[in-house]
Amino acid sequence: MNITIDGNPIAKKRPRFAIFGGHTHAYDSQAKEKLKTQIQYSIAKKQITDKPYLSELPLHVHFNFHLPIAVSLPKVKQNAMEWGFEPCVCAPDLDNLEKYYLDCGNGILWPDDRSITQLSSAKFYSKRPRTEIIIMPKIEHVPKNRQTLERFSPAEFKEFLIDVRNLCSLDPNLLESLEGDARAVWLTSAAALIGEPE
Repeated sequence: MNITIDGNPIAKKRPRFAIFGGHTHAYDSQAKEKLKTQIQYSIAKKQITDKPYLSELPLHVHFNFHLPIAVSLPKVKQNAMEWGFEPCVCAPDLDNLEKYYLDCGNGILWPDDRSITQLSSAKFYSKRPRTEIIIMPKIEHVPKNRQTLERFSPAEFKEFLIDVRNLCSLDPNLLESLEGDARAVWLTSAAALIGEPE
């Protein structure tokens, strides 16, 4: 799912504090901005699904933050920035931008941002400031022989494959040369070795 929110990207601010009745209270100075962003999220989500969340699977979220180019800069500088020849090293920081948009998505795009297991982002300059959000389910490839692989660590399995390669390189036609019972015994023995419990 792709969501584009026009306007300058917004960074998360620290909570503000105020004294009421002799007590200090924290309040969110971005409540109105967050509500506006959440409404935009809800509208975008409804175009895709009527489910409470996009997915309860682990998610991969990528942000492209397009920050404004100052019109007071020389035209040549503006063009260089728009082409991407100038790295976007201006404020706000990427982590504060991510936090704002992740927080706004809680309860709308995902149950909680803990369900995001992969996160990436980039900043660019643009004459059309905006935030682009790309949300993808992070589907893990589960091999059919998962139980077999669970008996090996990745390093052990790599070692095993190297051994198999070395064995086959001695006589690449070994398996093809076996027939009938001999072939069945060889394959059964190899399968038993791979699947042998600890």
